[in-house]
Amino acid sequence: MKGVPMTDGPHVNMSGMGRRGFTLLESMIASTILAGIVLVITSVISAGQQQALEAQLRITATIAAERLMHGMGTVEYEQLQSWNGYIQDVGQMADQEGALLPPMFSNLGRRVQVSQETESIDQLGLTIMGRNLRIEVFDQDGRVMADLARFIPEPSEAGNTP
Repeated sequence: MKGVPMTDGPHVNMSGMGRRGFTLLESMIASTILAGIVLVITSVISAGQQQALEAQLRITATIAAERLMHGMGTVEYEQLQSWNGYIQDVGQMADQEGALLPPMFSNLGRRVQVSQETESIDQLGLTIMGRNLRIEVFDQDGRVMADLARFIPEPSEAGNTP
């Protein structure tokens, strides 16, 4: 056969131009880049989870404040002042009957402040005496997670003035 060289075995390119693999340095750089990407993704997921947990804790704190405020709404006006300074420490929140609240409330505590206040409605020329109820729900670090306030007017027979 003319033009086709005859060889005894497979042809091996000794010049290094045909095959090329990763060098150790290239594989180490690729591994470092991959590790960096995994670290960034993990950090983003972790930050997202922290934000979700914070939001869940704030929602739970708001529920705890609303539950206590609802219970205080059934208390006679004259007895509201006795709630001033009331505290339920973290993990010790209980309902009106004294039963501990479910475990989702175990990382929270709450405190009550009651103050005598006067509200004025200038457009109507009214001055209303009453009590301001403030409930703060706090976490283990003392951070206020929910703050709920409500004005309760004196009953009309107690001396509201038009």
